[in-house]
Amino acid sequence: MSFSLTTQTPASAWRALQYFNLYRFLVGFLFVSLVWIGQLPAPLGDSNKLLFSISAHIYFFCACLFWFFINLKKPSYNLQVTGQVLFDICVISLMMYASAGLTSGFGMLLI
Repeated sequence: MSFSLTTQTPASAWRALQYFNLYRFLVGFLFVSLVWIGQLPAPLGDSNKLLFSISAHIYFFCACLFWFFINLKKPSYNLQVTGQVLFDICVISLMMYASAGLTSGFGMLLI
């Protein structure tokens, strides 16, 4: 009996990851656009505008970078999902901290 440790990830899983990254891209684009035009709504960046701006730019840049790796399908699907979720948690937590904490509504992005 032979067991293979490599399994093929279905195309539907990669497509779902692309849609999730499209959401990440749109959110990042929105935040970067608001920073660039100087029209951040009240809770965004209230505690630390510089930290919020840097975090938003990193979030947007990484969404573009993730798109490249998703289309390349390297590294593996599981590694990409794990890494991207951890990245989202870290960066959204930074933006939440820069925006006066839980009252800013950033907790909903984590869900």
